[in-house]
Amino acid sequence: MPRVVTTIVVSGSLQIATGDKGAIVATVLDQKGKVITPRPNLAWSSSNTSVLKVDNKGVVTGLTEGQATVTV
Repeated sequence: MPRVVTTIVVSGSLQIATGDKGAIVATVLDQKGKVITPRPNLAWSSSNTSVLKVDNKGVVTGLTEGQATVTV
């Protein structure tokens, strides 16, 4: 039986230069607070896709100077 995801924890911030890449790590917890492994697929998005892009694994690429928020 699949476990129900109740919490996704992403901590910290990331500063990257134009053209550089960085990874954001998310921890997925079930209703009992236990880590779900393997981690289910997550939908990542950028609030400003002209500044940075983020792929389906949480890898962020800086495109130009500015600020953006990544959500999952």
